Amino acid sequence: MRDLSAKALQKIAEQYGSEPVNVLEISWSDNIPIQVYADVNDNLIRGKILEISSLDNIINITDSADSQEISVVLDDTDGIIKAIMNTNDVHKRDVWVKQWFKGLAFSDRFLLFRGKISSPVVWNEGDRTVSFTILSQLEDKEVGFSPEEGQFPYIPKELIGQTWPLIFGTPLDVPAVQINKAITGTILCGVGIISGQQYHRGTPLGGNPPDTRLAEAQRRHVGFVSSAWFDQDSELYEQYKEQYTGLRDQINKSWDQYERKRICALQKRSRTANDAEEQGEGCNPVRILGGEDFPRGEIELNIGGGVFTGYFNDDLFHITSRRHKENEEQAEAAANPTGTPCDVSEATPAAPQGYLFEDRVPPWKSFSVSKRGWYTTKGYIFPATPSSTENQPSRTLQQFWADAGTKVDNDGFIPLYYIVSIIPGTVLKVKAYKDFHGDKRLVDVPTDLYNVINVTYGTIDTVQVVLTKALTSIQDQEWAGDDIYVTFESSVGPNIVDILTYLITNYSDLSIDATSFAAVETKLAPFPANFAILDRKNIVDVLQEIAFQARCSLRISNGVFFLSYLPEEPSSVATLTEDDIENQSVSVALTDTEALVTKYTAKWRLSYAQEDLDRIVLRHNVNKYGIQEETYEYYIYNQPDIIFKIATFWLIRKSNSWKKFNCNVFLNNLNLETFDAVTLDFNTNYVSNSDVKAIIEKATFNSANQTIELECWVPIKAGSMVEYPFAWPADEEADAEFPTQEEFDAGNAGGNGIGADAVGNLPIGQIPLGDNAPIYIGGPNIVFGPQTDTGDPHPTDVGFTAQSLRIDSTIGDIVSIPKPVLSLDMFYLSDAKPLELPDRPNSTSLILEETKIYTNAGQEVGYLDNFLKFNSDGDDTELGLRMDAKVVALANAGEFGRLDDVWSIADDDGNVLANKTTAIYTDETDTAEFDYKFDTEGEKWGAGTAFLKEED
Repeated sequence: MRDLSAKALQKIAEQYGSEPVNVLEISWSDNIPIQVYADVNDNLIRGKILEISSLDNIINITDSADSQEISVVLDDTDGIIKAIMNTNDVHKRDVWVKQWFKGLAFSDRFLLFRGKISSPVVWNEGDRTVSFTILSQLEDKEVGFSPEEGQFPYIPKELIGQTWPLIFGTPLDVPAVQINKAITGTILCGVGIISGQQYHRGTPLGGNPPDTRLAEAQRRHVGFVSSAWFDQDSELYEQYKEQYTGLRDQINKSWDQYERKRICALQKRSRTANDAEEQGEGCNPVRILGGEDFPRGEIELNIGGGVFTGYFNDDLFHITSRRHKENEEQAEAAANPTGTPCDVSEATPAAPQGYLFEDRVPPWKSFSVSKRGWYTTKGYIFPATPSSTENQPSRTLQQFWADAGTKVDNDGFIPLYYIVSIIPGTVLKVKAYKDFHGDKRLVDVPTDLYNVINVTYGTIDTVQVVLTKALTSIQDQEWAGDDIYVTFESSVGPNIVDILTYLITNYSDLSIDATSFAAVETKLAPFPANFAILDRKNIVDVLQEIAFQARCSLRISNGVFFLSYLPEEPSSVATLTEDDIENQSVSVALTDTEALVTKYTAKWRLSYAQEDLDRIVLRHNVNKYGIQEETYEYYIYNQPDIIFKIATFWLIRKSNSWKKFNCNVFLNNLNLETFDAVTLDFNTNYVSNSDVKAIIEKATFNSANQTIELECWVPIKAGSMVEYPFAWPADEEADAEFPTQEEFDAGNAGGNGIGADAVGNLPIGQIPLGDNAPIYIGGPNIVFGPQTDTGDPHPTDVGFTAQSLRIDSTIGDIVSIPKPVLSLDMFYLSDAKPLELPDRPNSTSLILEETKIYTNAGQEVGYLDNFLKFNSDGDDTELGLRMDAKVVALANAGEFGRLDDVWSIADDDGNVLANKTTAIYTDETDTAEFDYKFDTEGEKWGAGTAFLKEED
């Protein structure tokens, strides 16, 4: 409702038909004071207004739009305005259109509307006039930001015109804007990398050196014997000297051969590594097609998976170092095999081997007490563990090669920056597409692959996600691209009032009416808006789209935005009776036929990553008016139950033919303006059987007859004289059902086609909707109930709570682990080597513990120490039989028993070895106890059956 002063209203009441004075206040320039013009001459103002059109103030109740327009012609006989126009751009300058009644103080003039000068702006020399149009709409501001608007020294061509996201609420999977791209090129010559040189050169050669200890001992022994015969026997001296020289030469030759082999192996290893590097690294420098696009200075390049460090000179890349991570890991694994050798016997230290050298020497030079005239050398040698190649690498060098034509990029080594939003907030999820064997799925990006930062560019604050490396540069993870999608919780929203306030404050030079905005804010709390603005659009268009989708009217009146909630029944600001209207000015009309919509398709999205929009299709009055279609995208909401309710509201408004009440009112109603609710209370039932509220859609001040032409929308359908219950559904009872029973009976609910009676279960399983809810939301699953084309069965706001959507809509998490480097070689057991006994020159000796006994057939019987033992008494050492030795048949090694089964010590002193009378004897077939008999005459024992004498 227009704000007029009390004095102005009183003056209008007193002078019903008096003509008001139209006043224009124009700000031609910031450097020129506001100029005041009127359509009459007065001491206070200049009468320069020659013409002023009817003041149109029109709205469309279905589009919630509001516009005010007036055309003006000013007298410029004195040329003052032309002079202003010569030095100032007057387009889009502010204009205030006011009215004033003579007799009032000039300060009591009242504002009709505020606007801006719009084209056509014409100065006419013939009649010395200036004409222009004044529009109330703000139309020269864009929402959002794109880089070309800023003062960045360098802007990639891909970013020109690229809008940075403006996020409100918590939308799902908003595409982030990548602000630095990976540069690519193509090598024109092959390059390679050789890895593992340090292991190739540094791995021990293996192999034990020659074991010459026995020969050294023998050489020393022979040397002493030779010197002992020096002055005694020249022939023996020369013989032993020759043996000494031969042993020395043999030892030296063995070590010389070993050293030659060791040096040869080292040289071959080094030459192999050098040749591999010389031949396997390819071109340097390498020419790169597109190399001029890469940064200058030292950089790292990814060439087919290899990392090359160097610098560019034009399109030539000079390589200073190179590496291949996977090959380096394989080389390290090859150089350090795990596990133990399979041939354990070779790794076990061998038993010590004894040696004994004895040679005659002159007795006086003998050192052997027991063998005078002999020189004896004896001892033990512990053989070295045999060298095994079982766990030694067969190869550590690894080769990588990239042929000419291989792609070159630097995306694996530079962080990639993405703009998430230019409104502060919190990053909840970062996702990207992953290729699962040809099936692309949106999955979470592991948190260790990105960071979230806040960066300010002058007046633009940004939230950014920084990938530590391009996803596609990560081997074996099969990312389908480097585009990322961010679920973001903005600091603005999700209430529409907060969002509208932010946009008006930051992208317009107008203000808001705090009272109306606050009143609507509580109404919109159950309907959270979660969306992103990804294109730069006109601020008025954006505001009107948001207001429409939220079922609000947003209008500009005199530079101030006012907000009202359309589903709520408004409060009346005035009552119109017969006394307020001009005679014969009443007319009743209906909604234009072309404005009817009987099939309404609402498109929407759950996630910004989805390729196709989802749909909700509603039908009403098809049976009455036929099919008249309209499709609209609801982009501010991502919850289908909210869209379902809102689309139902607009279906009701668009699918019915409503009554329009038109009349002319007198100037005492000059304070009425569009979107005001008035009560129609007439004695004549023009539109209803009783008084009814109506919304002013059009208010035109007609200066010719000093009246105001009103066009009002009435919430009564054509053919009815009572208010339709769902015209203002917000506060209807929770159980009030739409469509009404009358509409069902008339066949006007839904499409009412042959499919209205289709029944049965679709082959998708059964999902309980619960409480007959029309929509069920379970994670990413959106399920609609029966006959949802009739709309929300309960369009009221009472008791409505939107179902929550899962923010974690990831198909499957990816666990980022490096590919394991495995050893897949086959291992075999080597043949066991036969035991080699050392040579024993000049003597033959047996070691009891090491000498085995075999039968003639070659069957092993045992070691000598199983049969013989040393008997030591003081210094005397004797070799004797073991009484526990096994007795066997040498023919077949069959065991018969032990010696103590046959022999025993006869006396108590143990001095006589005697045959046991209980011994068991056997031949090849029979075994029995031996028959012992005693010859009393000869006093001898004998075989009993062999005696022919009388037995005792």
